[in-house]
Amino acid sequence: MGYKIRILLLLLTLCFVATAITVHNRVGKEDLLELDTKTLTNNIHQKEDVIDKIFSDTLLLKTLSNFERYPLQVREYAKTYTKQSIYLYIYKNNKPVYWVSNVYVPETHNGLKNDINFIKSDNRSFIVRQKQIDGNITVLALLPVKRNFNTNNEYLKNSFLDWILKTENLEIAEFNDTGSIRNIYSKNKTYLFSVKLKPGKHNNIYIQIQFICWIFGTLLFIILMSNICYELAKKGSSWLSALLFATVIVGIRLVDLETNWLAQNSSLAIFDPKYYAYNKFFPHLWAFIINSVSMLWFICYLISIKKFLTIPQAIIKTVKGTVVYYLLLSLLYILFNAFFFQLNTLTTNTSVRNNDLTQLLDLNSITLIFISIYCINILSLVAFSDLVLDLGKKIIEKTTTNLNIQLFVLVQAIIISALCEDYSLFNVIVGLLIMIRSFDNHKIHESNFSSHIAALVLIALISTIKYTEAWKINQEEEMKLILTNLEAEDDINAITLFSEIEDDILNDQKLKHLFTLGISSKEVSFIDEYIKRQYLSGYLSKYEFQGYYYFNNNSLGIYNKNKIDEYREKVISRSSRLNETEYFYKVASEVGTHEYFAQIPLPISETQNILLFLNFKNKAFSPTIPYPVILTDNRLDFINQENINKDSFALYKNGALITQNGKFTYPNRDKDYPKKENEFIKLNDSFGFHHMLYKPNSFTTIIVSKPFQSYWEFIAVVSLSFLILYISTTILKFFSSIYKVFSSRKFKFKNLKYHFRLLFSNIQYSTRIQTLVIASVLFAIIISGIITFFSISYQSENNKKNDRLNYISEISKRIENTISYSNTVPLDRLESILQYLTDILVTDFNLYNKNGKLIYSTQPKIYDQKLLSEYINQDAYIDLNVLKKTETLHTERIGNFVYSSTYSTIRNSEYQTIAYLSVPYYAAKKEDTSNQNIILNTILNIYTIIIIAFAFFSAFISNKITAPLNIISKKLSQTNLSGKPNEPLYWEKNDEIGALIKEYNYMLVKLEENAKQLRNAEREITWREMAKQIAHEIKNPLTPMKLGIQQLSRSFYEKDPKLEERFGRISTSFIEQIDALSRIASEFSAFAKLPETKLVEINLIEKILKSIDLYNNNHNTVIQLVNNTNLKNITVLGDRSQLLRSFNNLIKNAIEASPTKRKHRITILLYSMPDHWIEVQVKDNGLGIADDALPNIFRPNFTTKSSGTGLGLAFVKQTIDGMGGNIRFETELNVGTTFYIQLPLINELEDS
Repeated sequence: MGYKIRILLLLLTLCFVATAITVHNRVGKEDLLELDTKTLTNNIHQKEDVIDKIFSDTLLLKTLSNFERYPLQVREYAKTYTKQSIYLYIYKNNKPVYWVSNVYVPETHNGLKNDINFIKSDNRSFIVRQKQIDGNITVLALLPVKRNFNTNNEYLKNSFLDWILKTENLEIAEFNDTGSIRNIYSKNKTYLFSVKLKPGKHNNIYIQIQFICWIFGTLLFIILMSNICYELAKKGSSWLSALLFATVIVGIRLVDLETNWLAQNSSLAIFDPKYYAYNKFFPHLWAFIINSVSMLWFICYLISIKKFLTIPQAIIKTVKGTVVYYLLLSLLYILFNAFFFQLNTLTTNTSVRNNDLTQLLDLNSITLIFISIYCINILSLVAFSDLVLDLGKKIIEKTTTNLNIQLFVLVQAIIISALCEDYSLFNVIVGLLIMIRSFDNHKIHESNFSSHIAALVLIALISTIKYTEAWKINQEEEMKLILTNLEAEDDINAITLFSEIEDDILNDQKLKHLFTLGISSKEVSFIDEYIKRQYLSGYLSKYEFQGYYYFNNNSLGIYNKNKIDEYREKVISRSSRLNETEYFYKVASEVGTHEYFAQIPLPISETQNILLFLNFKNKAFSPTIPYPVILTDNRLDFINQENINKDSFALYKNGALITQNGKFTYPNRDKDYPKKENEFIKLNDSFGFHHMLYKPNSFTTIIVSKPFQSYWEFIAVVSLSFLILYISTTILKFFSSIYKVFSSRKFKFKNLKYHFRLLFSNIQYSTRIQTLVIASVLFAIIISGIITFFSISYQSENNKKNDRLNYISEISKRIENTISYSNTVPLDRLESILQYLTDILVTDFNLYNKNGKLIYSTQPKIYDQKLLSEYINQDAYIDLNVLKKTETLHTERIGNFVYSSTYSTIRNSEYQTIAYLSVPYYAAKKEDTSNQNIILNTILNIYTIIIIAFAFFSAFISNKITAPLNIISKKLSQTNLSGKPNEPLYWEKNDEIGALIKEYNYMLVKLEENAKQLRNAEREITWREMAKQIAHEIKNPLTPMKLGIQQLSRSFYEKDPKLEERFGRISTSFIEQIDALSRIASEFSAFAKLPETKLVEINLIEKILKSIDLYNNNHNTVIQLVNNTNLKNITVLGDRSQLLRSFNNLIKNAIEASPTKRKHRITILLYSMPDHWIEVQVKDNGLGIADDALPNIFRPNFTTKSSGTGLGLAFVKQTIDGMGGNIRFETELNVGTTFYIQLPLINELEDS
């Protein structure tokens, strides 16, 4: 990355940060309010346009006015506009005769003064348009604006509907509100309502812009710093660059944690501590995400500079290196435990209920964030493991030593775990994973697909073990809460709410006003209804409530006795005040019953007071009593009501079993249980249950038991973890391949197709086979899994639908048989029959009169709280009343809560409709989802096992298929044209491989024939060249010898007086020439005998020293041997004499290549190489080798000297090749030449 790019990154960083700061400082709450108000107004006006079209459509209005004649057409029209959030209602004589939804049905349209009105009911707010068609028929078009539920329930959200406003920044302002308020008007400028900003954090486009700018600014700054650190690493300061980059990341995280700016200004769920909070470094999900990404980024940076990380020679193959590697492996185990401990907090430190990985269909967006964090952390762990193992291979080259250290650290981890009373297989599996990664040199690479799958399976097992531990911790905490609840013999949930209720009642101005009205009217029923609706919603709605009110000691209602005296007696003798409250008391009642009352003095003026007696009574929780989840209170999350049916309880008094509940069978006496008091004690697991005991005193023992996570559920979590990891690594591999294509310097968009073709052409054949097998299996599994799941779900849904229809049909027939004796049946008679059936069948019922108005319900709280209107579902009413169906089933909704209801007609003996019966299935959705989860887990477990099996099978198949090809490839690489014959291949099968091998063997025969001809031709050419060379070399000394003999002959015949002197000189010359001829003959003879080598173990250092001693006598020559291997004995396999002559030739050539005036400096260096090889460098300070001589330097008969045979370096090369090594050289003119000889070590090979 160039200097200009860094400047650009810096500028972009500053721009993003400046934009975020500017938006934060310039955009205030007024701007947020203005933006959302404008959006809300525009949306209302758009809906008004649609309503105008409805009211101007004469055909539609005529159809609506004749709803009794065209009920089906009216329903179709109404359903069409319901999809646009416009709800149509028809009134005749001020009474509703058609309602498109039974969630809210106005009793009358009287009181609507304008053409457009705003209505605020108990739980909902609407904009209403009305249109009078005929004199007595009016059509209302309702636009639901906002929900205003007085309960804390996950299904009942108090927010504007999505069609009007998607953000949750606004709320409807009251008339006495002050501050920044905006009025909302209709298109004709009619005032509708006012809005204001909610207190707290908000979320809109401005917040999102700030969030994005901060993210991009931080991201670009880290990219800039990583590039600067990378350049620093390239210059040799790799460890300093890693430290600097780590400091940058830690600094950014500390600034973010200290300022906490994003969390303070954004209302996104990832900043909400209720979803996750652990400590100051992990205060919310955002911090967890950023910490995980930062760790991964730092590890990836270390991997990117791995090639620059220098390991000191002092720790390589030494005791220090062993200690360093041991510490790195120990750190790796610590990191595995730390990472998974932190991942466990995602399960133990969250309020999210739907994080059970065995309930796949209940998973939500927060759970998906959890899974993403998990994948990031696993990737970090694997990447860091590979980095540590790579460093370990450089420090400890011996495989056996490396493995021994890994085993030692594994045993150490197991011992430490046992000392910490952790007997899980976590560390054992971590050790296996490290060993697999250690021997998998390519890491997640195509050629190691089996090890890749094995590693993923091990990681999935590790993850599941830790998830099970976290799940067990949650179970134990829940058992403690249950024990606390049971021990207190109090309803802790209710008491918590009582403390809130008494404060709210004392400050309730509306309630005071109602009492003022009640004093004058002597009517208090509306006060009861108000208290029920306002204060007894959610959890408290399951209590039976009675209210008694006195003004100046006079009752405001008709009571059977004086309640002041009655409750005074209760306070004195039979009750105790709740410590958490001021006015609430607990009544001493029988076991299993909760009864409380409150005695609250409520001032309604400065001189007037009302005395309230509020009585609450309820049976203790029983799993058999149906209780709609829509009535639960989210403020009370002490006990998971969905799982409590699986729990077992036991209560002992004075050592004897008083009562027990659930599937676990407890002993009759508690003598074998611990006797410690006021302490939660975990008992030994038994019979598939976890147990926890609590003794509040010496007489009482309470035990709660929860079932184990089943093996099938364990396998389900393993399967899901494996699939998540497999999909994640596959996606990662795909994008890394794409990144390599786009990051290549040769990449051009116009050649995109070519680059991808090149990418796929580099994939190995075995990988293609594996991919094809796995893809085929995956495709088949996905298709069959989807078909199986939806087929079973569809059949199950149909069966349940039929069962429910049959069930209500049977009940209706039973009721009709009961009343068949009379034509006129009073409705209260039907109520008593249903009450009787409810106690027997434990079923919810709703009873409607023949006009569709509710007259009885087993869950009256739903209607008391106005969660649902008292009118029947219009679709069911048309099915039963118009289409004359005997029973029907419909899906209904209250807020976000979806349930199903069946409806049936009850007729008298003359088949006249007298009422409509409904059976609502409030828990049906949960049951259906639970059943679908079981089906999905079963399919997931089976198919994941199949995928894993086929993964290994595909690797086995690909290896089997490619094994013959590998053999052929190996043989082809060994094929040579030397005198040694090439060995043919044998294949017993007559298939495609057999045909290929047959052709290969035939090729060898032809090759041998051609090789013989070629060898003969080469031999002939070689001997011709050698003959020329020999002739030339022999001719050189023969010529002066001939001249000398001629000169001697002439001197002899001429009686030359100097004959004796001349004879001596010429004879000396003859001897020198004869020696030269002898030397030439010896060299050619030695070269010819090269194949006859005797390979023995040779001490390399000893042979080099002998050669040095031979040439180190010259005062102008300095030869130095430097051993950089830390090995005293270096043993290789070779021929003793040939190896010595090779070093003699190299040193001799080095001396001869140096100028005579320059001091000859020759350095021989020894270095260790990977895979047990040694490198010998022979370095001189000569003139170097000319460029034109480089290609022929090892060719026989080639020489650059005026004299010589040109066989020296050819002899050296053939000797080194015969030892299984290789030789190369580097040269620079006027600087010198270095020969690099690489040889395998015989002693290292034997040790390994």
